[in-house]
Amino acid sequence: MVRSSERSAAAVAVSILVSLAVLSNATAEEAKSAADPARTLEAFGRLPLITDIALSPDGGQVAQVAHKADSMMLLITDAATHKPLHRSSLPNIKVRGLYWINDHRLVALRSTATTVWGLQNGKKEWMQGFEIDLKANKAIPFLEKFDAGLEHRGVSETMNTVTMPPIVTPGPNGEPRLIVGGIVFPDSHGVLALFHQDGWRSSLFVQGRLETDDWAISPQGELIGRIDYNRETGAWTIFAGPNKGALKAVRTGSDPYGSPVFTGVSQDGETLYVENVETDGNPLYRLRVADRSLDRVDEKLSGGRVFTERSTQIALGYLRSGEDGADYTFFDPKDQKLWTGILKAFKDAKVEFESMSADRSKILIKVFGGDWGYSYLLVDRKTFKADFYADVYDGIGPDQISPQTLTRYKAADGFNIPAYLTLPKGKTPKGLPLIVLPHGGPFARDYMGFDWWSQAYASRGYAVLQPQFRGSDGFGKAHLEAGYGEYGRKMQTDLSDGVAELARQGVVDPRRVAIVGASYGGYAALAGVAFQKDIYRCAVSVAGPADMYRHQDYIAEKNNWYSRNPATRYWRNYLQVKSDHDSRLGEISPALHADGVSVPVMLIHGKDDTVVPFDQSRKMERALKALNSPVEFVEMKGEDHWLSNSETRLQMLTSSVKFLETCNPVG
Repeated sequence: MVRSSERSAAAVAVSILVSLAVLSNATAEEAKSAADPARTLEAFGRLPLITDIALSPDGGQVAQVAHKADSMMLLITDAATHKPLHRSSLPNIKVRGLYWINDHRLVALRSTATTVWGLQNGKKEWMQGFEIDLKANKAIPFLEKFDAGLEHRGVSETMNTVTMPPIVTPGPNGEPRLIVGGIVFPDSHGVLALFHQDGWRSSLFVQGRLETDDWAISPQGELIGRIDYNRETGAWTIFAGPNKGALKAVRTGSDPYGSPVFTGVSQDGETLYVENVETDGNPLYRLRVADRSLDRVDEKLSGGRVFTERSTQIALGYLRSGEDGADYTFFDPKDQKLWTGILKAFKDAKVEFESMSADRSKILIKVFGGDWGYSYLLVDRKTFKADFYADVYDGIGPDQISPQTLTRYKAADGFNIPAYLTLPKGKTPKGLPLIVLPHGGPFARDYMGFDWWSQAYASRGYAVLQPQFRGSDGFGKAHLEAGYGEYGRKMQTDLSDGVAELARQGVVDPRRVAIVGASYGGYAALAGVAFQKDIYRCAVSVAGPADMYRHQDYIAEKNNWYSRNPATRYWRNYLQVKSDHDSRLGEISPALHADGVSVPVMLIHGKDDTVVPFDQSRKMERALKALNSPVEFVEMKGEDHWLSNSETRLQMLTSSVKFLETCNPVG
């Protein structure tokens, strides 16, 4: 069987059973020390105290991945008393999700950046999973032991990696049963498959086709939907039916950039929710399984998505993320009434849904703002009380959080740009030093709410501007498409136009401005000092592309050098280039225009980055050094593209702050 070159899930599962000391919130002494700037910066830089959290089906327990100093653990507490019921150490792994099976069994997913022998698309981030039985005190890896029938079904090899979160369904004996997504190799090509996971035993449930891209499972455990997508032609087909033997085509279409996707299922299993059916906008669709009818949901919900129960994918309602935060609409009127009451109780804060008990009597929420700081609370529908559970960050309470506001300004050509502005707590908003912090993507966005990076810089006395420049996603089709062909051009001046507006208002000192970002934001930082003059005193690029020719080649490499794939098509359209060797790519490559850089630059990059290759930053470094330009390089060992490790995330933050305070001092 094909195996990851890293430790298997079995080895990880064994190691989590080593017990550690009780994890607690910050003591009074620790909270006092958090007022120290260095201590506060460290608190922001490390991973949150809790990086994943889920309420058990009975509402009586809370599972969480918890961090304290240099340790990480799986912690189960009593929801009412917060008393630890179970704690197990976790090795240095990246946990990507917790899912309750029942009240004493749960699933943990972890990912590893590695190259798999026999596959040709280089290093990727692979997911593995294991079940933790709290009563038996054992951990069981997924897809390690298979039944004896795989060879007879035409499967020669399989992988111990999972391709989707597990789904909890009823088992044949009434016990919960897991359906896990995996990959099988009937020939030289891998195809998606679904497995029943019963303890150590994995049995093949259904094998997909070469073009299979997504599945839908009913709450009763039946396969009721499938989506096939031809990556070469862009043609897709949605199938639906009461079970895997009765799936029939519902609709066909074509999208060069990706296929539709199932996002949830109704409680009765009669309705599927589908996104990306149309390329014009982002409407939601309902698919009725019985008659295979497909229709749009309410127009006012276009651009939103379904949010679900974590372990079953049962849809709870619609979620829209506007400029000023998330807006939840629950399907059940009783749930909606409860949520409306919660919003009234926290009217001056941003509230996010996290998890809910099976009987809907308890709901776990995350609150940002006001006297609550940034914290988890448990709401009891029966007692109408909200119980504080924990701060999200150890040592970061309301006194360490700077105020954030939504602002808007016009770009030079009149285009409207929403932005989020974080001002240092306790400082008069006049003549402040500024950090421009563009988001990654670039077809992504920032959100109104807690942002650890901007909060960390604000704690050092900087104003932080997060512009939602043209080309950002989440603000409508016109806003996104306005960025096509403007990579390194108007997308760049959208940032500096925000600087000019804040300077006009007197909020910031235009002589003290730096630009910092990661991924596309890292590119924007490099482009800001390579293509624009006298705006930024310095730049920090974290995993930013510097050579767009090589970056496009890398995208092709990840797709086995196959040029007709959705990723290459999307990037060519977004960049408005005809090929991966179009001269326009050279025009917007900072590494090829290093002679335009006249200010200090810091480059930070993780060695395990599978999105933007490590060599992108190395090439920028070489280009700057050849011109004797001031440049620093910070290598993060074992870090991926998302700053998933606590130590290297802190390394990034402390390194960038030291650099910024030298090149763009606050005082």
